[in-house]
Amino acid sequence: MKKKKWLIVYLVIFLVLLLLFGAMSYMKPYDVPELANISVKDIEINFDKEKTFVQKAKEGTEQKTTDTNPEDLLTLSRTDAPYLYSILSELSSTDQIKYLKEAIIHSPDNHVLLNRLRIIMLKKEKTEEYITFIQGLENSNVKLHMALAYVDLLQDVDLGTAALGQRSSQSILILTEILEDNPNNLLARYARGVNNLYWPSGLQRTEKAIQDLAFCVAVAEKFPDIDFPLFESFYITYGDALMKEGKIKEGRAVWKKGLKQFSNSHELEIRNRSSEQQAMKIVEKSRGIDIFQRPDELITDLQVLWEK
Repeated sequence: MKKKKWLIVYLVIFLVLLLLFGAMSYMKPYDVPELANISVKDIEINFDKEKTFVQKAKEGTEQKTTDTNPEDLLTLSRTDAPYLYSILSELSSTDQIKYLKEAIIHSPDNHVLLNRLRIIMLKKEKTEEYITFIQGLENSNVKLHMALAYVDLLQDVDLGTAALGQRSSQSILILTEILEDNPNNLLARYARGVNNLYWPSGLQRTEKAIQDLAFCVAVAEKFPDIDFPLFESFYITYGDALMKEGKIKEGRAVWKKGLKQFSNSHELEIRNRSSEQQAMKIVEKSRGIDIFQRPDELITDLQVLWEK
């Protein structure tokens, strides 16, 4: 009888341990929000219209018949933007800017044109002019590029920490306005998270970055079968943010999960095989710790969303 009682006790202990182990296995090693009621439409990542535009531009490249004289270019800007886009490389940067502006006036919702003009003007150090130009346009897509243009301004090497903070804050303000209309807008969430990530740790912005970047990874995990080019970057950036905040175990867990999903990712592979000390150096170099770190120059280029 005594042996039977001990057997029951051991059995109970075994079942409890089994349940605990199962619960721990189910628990994520890092936090992401629940996204039970969010659809793909809600996160606004459908760029089929932009992909169609680019495809038409490629077809135009194969059938070039128009001379690049000013009158024809002006007509193209207003009536055949895909063809204009296909011959931009043949124009001077001055003409590219001129005719892209004309095309955008007639198609202010066109992400492809807005993005291309912004990147050209960034390289020519004309971002302030770009901001002034799109301020006069009325379209919801313009807001995103306005926010990204303020990030482009961070490339000015003459700016001190205070000026960098002002420009980043302006970008964050615009992105927050977008998110007030739709809190699930994925690009706005990511851009706001990245904005906050580059601030010095002492200014306590990293936790804000973590909140937005956790949402981005949650989306990537909810829709793993969607071929969205930024999902890989979400894991890299969220892991970096956690590491910067001192959450080493969680950050490395995010990188590990990301590498399982994106086994060819060079950045995730480097982070996963690094020691803790090496990993922190990677994060410090990429995101800054005690300084306001400038992001990579072309971090705001959205071309990857519609062109491969």
